[in-house]
Amino acid sequence: FAMKTPEAKKRKMPTLDGTQLIHREIIRKMLRQMLQYDKKHCPIESIDVERNIYDTIRFDTDRGTRSLRIKGIIDRLDVVKGEDGHLQMRVVDYKTGSNEPGPISSVSDIFTPEGASKSTTHTDYYLQTLLYCRILSQPMSGTPQNGTYPVVPALLYPHRSSADNYNPVLSINKEKIHNILDFADEYNENFIRVLKEIYDYSRPFTATPDTQNCERCFYREICGKHLTK
Repeated sequence: FAMKTPEAKKRKMPTLDGTQLIHREIIRKMLRQMLQYDKKHCPIESIDVERNIYDTIRFDTDRGTRSLRIKGIIDRLDVVKGEDGHLQMRVVDYKTGSNEPGPISSVSDIFTPEGASKSTTHTDYYLQTLLYCRILSQPMSGTPQNGTYPVVPALLYPHRSSADNYNPVLSINKEKIHNILDFADEYNENFIRVLKEIYDYSRPFTATPDTQNCERCFYREICGKHLTK
């Protein structure tokens, strides 16, 4: 779109190779699909993009109280009418891959070793987006509309958004999340429980039983789990 401006037309564009041309067309197609999706759901109030959010988590350990500073970046924050006809604030995380999160029956599924080891479930998608929602739902989160609308998590796949009745809002137990506050307490309890386990020096490190999780792990060379058969 920017290439149509008079200033842009004066610039000399570099020659693109075959792979770059393919990537350009994919990006264009995704942008068109996303804009068409947004058009169907207008009015949409855009609050922010690439928004930095912060939170401090405190919890007790056998070596005293720990305090962790958490930072997240929200791809898109908007206000739109939900399925129930009421306005909601969406914490949108853009996804361009083919993997979609599998179903979970409760918030606890996000934090169980069984759920985390299932590469097809992608509970990490839930973990991240629900955490952002929980932070935004707190008083003094820095969002002007904080407290005005319920906050909901959404994973927006532009290349899937043209499907009939497409709704990017996440579900728990086959029900769309209408307000993160309905799950905040359970999320906090499990989140702090896992942090306590990580900082418990009496607990030995146990590698994941699913070696597929090792493929993109930053610590695989330290752990060595991917080398075992």
